[in-house]
This record gives sequence, C-alpha cells and structure tokens, in this order.
Amino acid sequence: MAGRVGTAVRSAGDFYALSADALTGLVTGPWRWQEFVDQYWFIARVSLVPTVLMVLPFTVLVVFTLNSLLGEIGASDMAGAGAGLGAVTQIGPLVTVLVVAGTGATAVAADLGSRTIRDEISALEVLGLDPATHLVLPRALASALVAATLNAAVCAIGLAGGFFFSVYLNHVDPGAFASGVTLLVGPGELILSEAKAALFGLIAGLVACYRGLAVADSGDALTESLRYLATFPFPLDNYRNAVRGDYANGTVILDLRLPVLDRGLLIGTPFEGSLAALDTVLGVPAPYVEPPREFLADALVPPVPPVPPVQAAQAEDAQTDDGGTHGGEGQGG
Repeated sequence: MAGRVGTAVRSAGDFYALSADALTGLVTGPWRWQEFVDQYWFIARVSLVPTVLMVLPFTVLVVFTLNSLLGEIGASDMAGAGAGLGAVTQIGPLVTVLVVAGTGATAVAADLGSRTIRDEISALEVLGLDPATHLVLPRALASALVAATLNAAVCAIGLAGGFFFSVYLNHVDPGAFASGVTLLVGPGELILSEAKAALFGLIAGLVACYRGLAVADSGDALTESLRYLATFPFPLDNYRNAVRGDYANGTVILDLRLPVLDRGLLIGTPFEGSLAALDTVLGVPAPYVEPPREFLADALVPPVPPVPPVQAAQAEDAQTDDGGTHGGEGQGG
C-alpha cells in the first residue's frame, strides 16, 4: 500500500514538474511555431467529427428536458433562454473536454509514447534540447486552442439544434426563441465558456504529454496490458471459461426503448419521466414490457438425462406389483 501511495505521489510530482517546465517556455522560449501549427491541425482533424456526433444528442437531451419543464409551468416562450444557457455554459465545455481528452489527447499520448520507445526523446536530450519546450509546450497550447475553437462550434451547433428541435417539434414561436437566447447569456458568459474550454484543453494536453513521455517508466504494466489485447475483454488466464474452440456463446439484450431507458437511467432524478414523455411528443408510444427474468436460469439448467430402458421396465414392474398388493389388501378388507 505504501509503495502505491509513493508511486502516485511521485507521478503527481513529475507531472507538475513537467507542466511547470513547459509553461516556463512561454517566457523563456524558443517558440516552436511550426510544431504548434502542425499539432493544432492534427488534433483538430481527429476531434472534429466526434465533436459533431456528440453535440447533437447532448443538445437534444438538454433542450427537450428544458422545454418539458418550461411547458409544465407555461413558459415555453423561454425555450431560447434555456437553450442558450445550456449550450453556452454547459454543453460547449463538457463536449469539448470529452472529445479533446478522448481523441486528441489520446493521439498525442500515442505519438509521444512511440517516440519514447524509439529513444527519440533521449536523442533530443543528448542534443541539449528540452523536450518540455520543444514537444510538450506546442502540443499543450495546440490542445487548448483546439478546445476553444471546438467550443465555439459546439455552441453554434447547439443553438441551431435547439432552434430546430424547439420550433419544429415543440412548436415554439421562432421569434420568441430568437429573442430569448440573449436573456441569460451574453458576451461575458461566452468568454467564460471559451476560457473554461481552453483551460480544460490545456490540462488534457499536458496530461497526454506526460503519459506519453512516462511510457519508459511504466515497468511491466505495458507488457502486462498487451497480454489482454488478443483475448479482450476476457483475461488471458481464464478466457477458456468463456471461449470454446473458435466460438463463444453469449446472450445480450439491448433494449433502447425510451421508457426502458427512462426507468434505467433517470429513475430517482429530477428528469424522471422525460424520456418516456418523448414517445408522446414523437408520436410513437411504446408500452413498457418487463423482460423475463428467468430465461437465463432456464437456459443454464442442465437437461434431464434419459432413463435407460432396463431401469424403466423395472420401475414399471415395481409400480405394477405395488398396485396389485394394494388391490389385494382392498379386496381382503
């Protein structure tokens, strides 16, 4: 336990030291402008499509929930204010940090990790070049700028999606929606949203760079994790319990009906019933049917072995003898 705590503290100290060295390069230089531009384009290229795919369901969920609550109190004309507040202050930074940390930072960590394994980082240090200034700083700044750029795009897509959903599905007046957008959101909130997204992107970039450069210190963890690659998601030590030969049997029930998702994800929360009500809005109500609970147990019960013919004949003879005995006793009585 003490060893693990010491490792965690040492890793945290190494991360903060690397971050301090990289950010110090902003003052001392030199600035690697070409590397910064290349990394910005690289991170933006791998993050753009996931951002667009993630912002649409987030927007629909938030806008629908807000419109449902506003409709309950008779304030549907305030849908624009709710959409603006949700898209700018919540959806934008959240989606941005998830995408930048999940795609861009992963690509950066893989790139630096491969360079570390090939001893390119050691070669830079031999040449007297600081990896924190030449590699970490351009990637961290590029990650921050990409996050700020994607945050602006997410806010715009969120407002457009909220307008379409509110006007065409919830029948909110377009003029009322447009006039309500700026009631709760102004330039100050937009600047704060951009600052949060940039800060999240900077932290994600620094963490990715540290993880990539720390591959050499991973010990047996890297090779141990590769043991699970060929048999994922089953561990190599006991995968034979699930796999038989060249096939594996499994049963998966994927129920994506909105009432089922509502009961499974939102029950007990203030949003309970929102997804179930969406069926009525879309005009496709689906009654909830409780799935059978014992189907797996029934499937796993071993079959009853057949009775051999000899034992079956003996059992019939025994029953016949018992019946004759009881019959004789009855006649005697």
